[in-house]
Amino acid sequence: MEDPTAPASPPGNAPSESSEGTGSAAAATLLAELDGAALSVRRRSSSRGERPRAPLPSPPPSITRSISTAEAEMSSIVSMLDPAIKDDILLEAAKTHADVAEALRADRPHIYRIVLTGGPCGGKTTALARLRDFLVARSFRVFTVPEAATLFWTNGAAASDLSSEEAEAAFQTNILRMQIHLEDTFSRLAAMTNSPAVVLCDRGAMDGKAYIDDHVWSKVMEKGQHDVVTLRDQRYNAVFHLVSAANGAEKYYSTETNSTRYEPIERARELDEKLKNAWVGHPKLRVFDNSTSFEIKLQRVVDEMAKTVGIPTQRKILHRRFKLHEMPRDSVFARNGIRFEAFSVEKVYLLQDREKAAAGEYSFIRRREQAGWSSYHMTVSSVDADGNRIERKRIISAREYALARSQRPDPDRYIIRQRRVCFLYHNQYFEINTYTDFDDLSLLNMQISEDETEISYPPWIDVEKAEDVTNDYRYNAYWMSLRDKSMFSVGQDGQS
Repeated sequence: MEDPTAPASPPGNAPSESSEGTGSAAAATLLAELDGAALSVRRRSSSRGERPRAPLPSPPPSITRSISTAEAEMSSIVSMLDPAIKDDILLEAAKTHADVAEALRADRPHIYRIVLTGGPCGGKTTALARLRDFLVARSFRVFTVPEAATLFWTNGAAASDLSSEEAEAAFQTNILRMQIHLEDTFSRLAAMTNSPAVVLCDRGAMDGKAYIDDHVWSKVMEKGQHDVVTLRDQRYNAVFHLVSAANGAEKYYSTETNSTRYEPIERARELDEKLKNAWVGHPKLRVFDNSTSFEIKLQRVVDEMAKTVGIPTQRKILHRRFKLHEMPRDSVFARNGIRFEAFSVEKVYLLQDREKAAAGEYSFIRRREQAGWSSYHMTVSSVDADGNRIERKRIISAREYALARSQRPDPDRYIIRQRRVCFLYHNQYFEINTYTDFDDLSLLNMQISEDETEISYPPWIDVEKAEDVTNDYRYNAYWMSLRDKSMFSVGQDGQS
């Protein structure tokens, strides 16, 4: 039952219903599926020498407006199909629908793609070996992707090749192309195993940004027709940044353990900072500094990996949450020299199997949009036999997101919408979530391990005046999404 001391309503007003109703979302998904199915049927007909069929007609205006039910829209769309191939189109669409539904199954083998990055002499090579042994011992298949840049430097490339900005852009374009090719190839090999697998990437697609000027990086992105959201957020489940020994463990900094490393200590610090900033915005960027011994630093990396792939951790990973009086303006970050990334986030809780729900399991999908580009993720949260809450997160496609959003939204919950700002301060990754449908409620979130005893809060955010709501269940998205708060059990939780 609801805590009797809690207010009758969530913090802020209940969200207004979206102008894009469930019916319109479902109709749009169905229309896309039927259009694709019709194309497949027409191609087969053409290959058999049959008369090509007319394409699916455009939807009438009623389809583009929110109407009373999804069923009415669905019937309207199906009625437009060419009767001569209607059954073939519906069968083709059903197959596609089944393929996407299978991809969304929570119990199918997961493939995780993880980046290990950081400045010189941060412990990346040792961490890769430690993670591989840890995961193999727990029945994961592990694939290690070599660093593309090192392949180039150790096989004939020379600094003298980079004599102009055009040459730099061409060189980084080829490194990025090779990095993506290697990652995709190892990911396909992992998929062939039909087993839970982890692809460990020695650096990732965004690392090249740290080694060239911003305008040269823009040329690289243009040449490869890339966008930042896809490269940074949609390719990787997590990014682990191991801070260089040049920052906090200077007496251990050395260039002798890597034949391609030549950076003096000041350059190493500069590179480390640029590499961190290149990944700001990723939903699971974790920074491992040198505030502990090297062994504990490695254990923190292992614990974060365990959490990422849904294995109970040896050390507690804690969350802190503060209710802010107001969201800092973007100009405040710029004035303090802090790089930040802002997103629009949509979070949809999914209808759960009754038996699994009774056991404490829930799931949601999330879309993060930035500058017109989106990434998509799915999270399944469950409780293991020892009572530990385990989260399994994975990247999904836009098609999978659209299908789940239209077919499986929990009718007892609101869709949660946020403006999310991500930034780094003193090696701590912060997020500020502003709930646009809850009176612009703003919450500062961060994650720490039990080894981190102190947190350096940004001075322009007055934490002393902010309200610590870490343990107040009313300020997590799981509770806020409920239409009827009496359905909530205090023992449940859901991260914002």
